Amino acid sequence: MSQYLASLKPGDTIAVRGTIGKIRYSPNMKKHWHGGTGITPMLQVIEEILKNPDDNTKVLLLYANVSPDDILLK
Repeated sequence: MSQYLASLKPGDTIAVRGTIGKIRYSPNMKKHWHGGTGITPMLQVIEEILKNPDDNTKVLLLYANVSPDDILLK
């Protein structure tokens, strides 16, 4: 996908659609881990977990980048 987007020229158009399916969040889940290209919607789930002081869900966020310029939310 990155290579495709990098190949676009000014004026090119693309079709975009939203996520497929629903993300379900239940407080106090035993474990919750995220990674890969779907990280952006998972940030909203993590935010909800952190906002709830009674939620004891353990979160593991595994996120890797090719270079420091690729880091999301610096």
